Amino acid sequence: MKKNLLKVTLQKLFISFVALILTFCLPVQVLATPQAEFFTTPPAIRDIELRAEENNFSTCFVSNELLVKFKAGTGQKEIDQLNEKFGAKIVEKIPSIEVYRLKITNNALPALIEKYNENPIVEFAEPNSIHKKCVVPNDPLYSNQWALPKIQAESAWDVETGSTTPMTIAILDTGIDASHPEFSGKIVAGYDFVNNDSYPSDDNAVSHGTAVASIAAALTNNGAGIAGLSWGAKIMPVKVLDSNGEGNSTNVIGGIMYAANKGANVINLSLGSPTPSSSIEQAINYARDKGCVIVAAAGNYLENKPFPYTCYPAAYDGVIAVSATNESDGHPDWSNSGPFVDVSAPGSNIFVATMVVSNPSMPYSSSYYGTSAAAPYVSALAALILSKYPTLTPAEVENMIIQGVDDLGSSGYDNYFGYGRINALKVFKVERIYGSMRYLTAVNISKKGWATSPTVVIATGESFPDALAGAALAGKYNCPILLTPKTSAPTEVLNEISRLGATTAYILGGAGAISDTVVSQLKSRGLSVTIRLSGSDRYETASAIAKEVGASGTAIIATGENFPDALAASSMAASQNIPILLVSKNSIPEATNQALLDLGITQTIIVGGFAVISSEAEANLPGPTRLSGADRYKTAAEIVKYAQANYGLSWTKPVIATGENFPDALGGGAFACKSGSPLLITSSGSLPETINSILSTNAYSSEKVYVLGGTGAVSNTVVTQIASIIQ
Repeated sequence: MKKNLLKVTLQKLFISFVALILTFCLPVQVLATPQAEFFTTPPAIRDIELRAEENNFSTCFVSNELLVKFKAGTGQKEIDQLNEKFGAKIVEKIPSIEVYRLKITNNALPALIEKYNENPIVEFAEPNSIHKKCVVPNDPLYSNQWALPKIQAESAWDVETGSTTPMTIAILDTGIDASHPEFSGKIVAGYDFVNNDSYPSDDNAVSHGTAVASIAAALTNNGAGIAGLSWGAKIMPVKVLDSNGEGNSTNVIGGIMYAANKGANVINLSLGSPTPSSSIEQAINYARDKGCVIVAAAGNYLENKPFPYTCYPAAYDGVIAVSATNESDGHPDWSNSGPFVDVSAPGSNIFVATMVVSNPSMPYSSSYYGTSAAAPYVSALAALILSKYPTLTPAEVENMIIQGVDDLGSSGYDNYFGYGRINALKVFKVERIYGSMRYLTAVNISKKGWATSPTVVIATGESFPDALAGAALAGKYNCPILLTPKTSAPTEVLNEISRLGATTAYILGGAGAISDTVVSQLKSRGLSVTIRLSGSDRYETASAIAKEVGASGTAIIATGENFPDALAASSMAASQNIPILLVSKNSIPEATNQALLDLGITQTIIVGGFAVISSEAEANLPGPTRLSGADRYKTAAEIVKYAQANYGLSWTKPVIATGENFPDALGGGAFACKSGSPLLITSSGSLPETINSILSTNAYSSEKVYVLGGTGAVSNTVVTQIASIIQ
């Protein structure tokens, strides 16, 4: 995720003694303000009552009602005629704003809302949403914690509080005041690398380590004190910095290695230096290989460093570098910036826990700030993600955090906010399924969709028509589509067959597509039945697949020369067991004609415009209905609208894949079929307006969106656009 940075190598022995100056990441206010003022608490702070944030809520909707406003000047007769046409009855008219509450009986709500919105007399139509209060902790000082509502923590807590599978966050810092009530039952064994003992206590004048730990994982919803972002996370205190907030490289290396070896899931480094260390970088790589997510502060400007500088270890590959934001989502003057910054998080005027000895009756501060405060929000978010999805790799966690940001500053990536300010809700609304190559993407789609499956469909990953035609077959047997090269199946594909417990495989295409050697490899993984469906060309292979799917009276007709239209139709084909048959632009191949006859097809759904399937070809098809638009994305939207209107398409978990290059999406139709959801296509760099519109119309009923493929197929920009739509 990092931008290209110049790597600097230092003298080997010198590295171990480079001072890591904590003050680069310390709260700026501490440096300019006497300690007594830092610990000052606002008057009557304990008397502040907790109030639910009314602008943060999760929604569902009344299944048989909608709200409609008609354009000014529309007569009541026109309104009544339209309502009668759509089978809607007026329940009430809301005065002053002229909005009608309508009740429906026989129509699918999403489709009906779209029909109303398309009518020229309608200003808008929308669901009658049900608003619920989000999870709001009962900690009495929570109302002082502006940062948590800002990153939509309350809505995120409806999804995950960190308690599903509790994770451990290692805080490599000045130590922690374990006697503080905020850490009761939260601490796991740690170590003090400064004093070489097992008592990593905080002795820093501004309670740096204690404050950082409280941001990430203070005891929450216990009717006392403040809230941490990850309620369920455990804290591993690792003291690598002395009372002055300084520690050498040896301490930091030891701390990283200790945390990794003792099972920490996330390592927070609210420390840094302008001097790189190859030794620390190797320790970080070691921890990453152990499965640790590494988060580090991007650093602050100080009197002796009044300009942006590259801060280490934040700048290393594999480390999530965090700059700071303020209450208005601005970039504070003191927060570092540069091409190494990945994301930003709140870091100004943060309410934190401090050492009990500092103020026994009120061990808290309301004015903590610095990138040191921003980093633990990201660490806690990583812990929340891992609690929900404990098998994710560090790279996958980083990707989820980045794709779920709120874009601030310049559009897309910039040096101040990185990819954007973290949003705890968005990370759970969009999930990317991908692998390092197309074959592994298909494996990961299979893992996400199927715990077991007695049947698998195997297609070549080197050409696309066979796999697309296989969507209906996969839908029939509720099974995944796995991809393989022609000559040898990847080990990961063979392992997935074993994991699924599959005994039957349908091989799509002849030996020229999938060799007999591959079939033998498949059989070695427990397959007792292998059925090859093939022909002399793609048209004959599609026809053979269609015959295996069986008669439904309907067939989808797609071009055999380019494949976005067939891809967009694959979810509909899979969910309704509608075979996909291929044709040439101007004619119907003999194999396709024969399949139409053999299957008794009386209705055909043509996907694509006349430029891909001509009127001459259409004239030779039974009962044709054409779904097309001005481009592949508009055609995809028409396919989705048709499926929604005719087959009751669900929008619970829509799937989005690239419409430009298709291997990552080949298993998408079968996967989308699992929830009866559509498969939408997008360009790599930006969400097409048509797809944006149809996703926006149905966003209220979407629990989550799955994106297929890595950033080369669907960019983080697109994922961020999607997350903004459905949150």
